[in-house]
Amino acid sequence: AELLSKAVEIQLMNSREDHPDLAKIYITMADLLLKNQSKFNDAAEFYDKALTIRMKVFGEGHSFFGEVLQKKSELPLGLEHSSTGSPYHCIGNVLQDQGKFNDAMQQYQKALEMKLKAYGPDHSSTASTYHRIGDVLQDQGK
Repeated sequence: AELLSKAVEIQLMNSREDHPDLAKIYITMADLLLKNQSKFNDAAEFYDKALTIRMKVFGEGHSFFGEVLQKKSELPLGLEHSSTGSPYHCIGNVLQDQGKFNDAMQQYQKALEMKLKAYGPDHSSTASTYHRIGDVLQDQGK
C-alpha cells in the first residue's frame, strides 16, 4: 500500500487528477484493502474516486465504469461510509458539476431509492442525497 500511495503522489505531480491511470491505482488500492485488511470503508472511498474519474473520462456506458461498479457492489451493505447508493450519488455529483442537471437528477434518484431501502428516510446518507437533489432543482431554477 505504501508503494501505491507513492504512485498516487507521483501520478498527481505529473498529470491531471482525472487521469485514467490514477483510477487504476485507486482500484488496486481498494482491492488490496479488501483482500489483506477487510477495510471496507477505505476501499469504498477508493472505488468512489475511481468511479468519479472513469465517469468523467469514459462515461457511464464504458466497460471501465462497470468494472468499478461491480467491485463496489460486492462490498457489504450498511457501511459507515454509506456505500449503498454511493456510486450513483458520486456520478450525480460529476454530472451536476458538468451542468448535466437532468442526468444528475436521474443518478441522485437511483441513489435515493437505494438509500431509502437500506437506511430509511431519516438517515444522514439519505439526507445528503435529498440535499443534492435540492441543489439540482435550484441549479435548474425550480
